[in-house]
Amino acid sequence: MNKILVIGASGRVGRLLLGNLIATGESVRASSRNPETANFPAEVESVAADITKPVTMTAALNGITKVFLYANPEGIQGFVKEAKEAGVKHIVLLSSSAVLSGNEDNFVVRRHLTVERAIIQSGIAYTFLRPGAFATNALLWRYQIINEDKVSFPFPLAQSAPIHESDIAAVAVKALTCPGFEGATPFLTGPESLTQLRQVELIGAAIGKIIRFKELTPEKAPEIMSKYMPLPFVQILIKAFQSNNGTKAALSENVEKITGRPAMKFAEWAKDHKNDFIN
Repeated sequence: MNKILVIGASGRVGRLLLGNLIATGESVRASSRNPETANFPAEVESVAADITKPVTMTAALNGITKVFLYANPEGIQGFVKEAKEAGVKHIVLLSSSAVLSGNEDNFVVRRHLTVERAIIQSGIAYTFLRPGAFATNALLWRYQIINEDKVSFPFPLAQSAPIHESDIAAVAVKALTCPGFEGATPFLTGPESLTQLRQVELIGAAIGKIIRFKELTPEKAPEIMSKYMPLPFVQILIKAFQSNNGTKAALSENVEKITGRPAMKFAEWAKDHKNDFIN
C-alpha cells in the first residue's frame, strides 16, 4: 500500500490536497516546519520537516512511496538524495507553466527548472504539474480592496486564465493515486481568459462592492507594487502583463480531462475567498 507525504501541507494547495487524499482513503503524512501550529486533520500523521535542511527529511520520508512537493531549489539536491535512499517511487511536483518559455534569465523559470531537473536526474518517477496564473495571485489586491475599494495596478486589459487552487489539488490527487501519470507534465489553467479589470469586477460582485481600477504606468508601477511583493517579482509581473496586454491567454482542458469535471471559474474562486477581501 502506498503512503503519501505532502510536503508544505499547510500551503493553500497542500491543505486542500490533504483533505482530498483523506477522502479517498489514502495513508497520508503531512510535513511542515511547524506542524504543532498547522492544525492538520486528526486523520493525518504529521512531522516537522524542512526541505532546505535535508537532514530533517530522513524521518519524514521513512516508509513513504509517493511525495507531493513544492518547487524550492534550495536543498533540492539533498532532498532527492534522501528520497532515493528512502525508496520513494513517485514525486508529484507543483511546478509552473513558466518553464515552457525556457528563459532562464527569469528567476521564476530558473527556480522551477532547477527543481524539475534535479528530480529527473534522480531517476525517480515524476509528474510535473504546470499551472499558469494562480487565481490566488488576486490576493495581491487584498489590502487595497479592503482599505481603499480600489486596485492600483498596471495593464488592466492584460489577460490570464486563473486556476483555482482546488483544481490544482484535484489534479494532484489523481496523479498521486492513479496509474499512468509517470512522466506527465500537464499544463493547467482555468476555463476562461480574463482581463485583470474583469477579475476585479468579479471580486467586487462577490463582496458586494464596486471596486475602482486605477491604471498605473509601467514606470510608476514598481514603486507601488513593491510595497506588496519583492521587486524582482514585480519586474517579472510587469513584463508578463505587458506581453499579455489585450491578448487572450492560452487555455487548457487538462483539469477536466484528468478530474472528470470542468475547471472552476474565477467567479467561483472570488466567492470562495470573499472573506479575504472583507477583513
